[in-house]
Amino acid sequence: MALLSHLQHKHNMALVVINHHMQVALGLADRVLFLDPGAPGPLLGSPAEVIRHVAFEARYGKVSFEVSHAG
Repeated sequence: MALLSHLQHKHNMALVVINHHMQVALGLADRVLFLDPGAPGPLLGSPAEVIRHVAFEARYGKVSFEVSHAG
């Protein structure tokens, strides 16, 4: 993940990463896409927005995270 972050900033490019490790995804991502069969549709937003959505909380409960990147 550190290498991907380095390449992203060095080359000023967008990255799409599929990750099922929630803490990693929430800590590194600028935007999160949450897909869940129980949700009314996909959720897209900042990590803070997504984890506070009722559909996300229904699946995982209340979650906290730390931002690991400078962006």
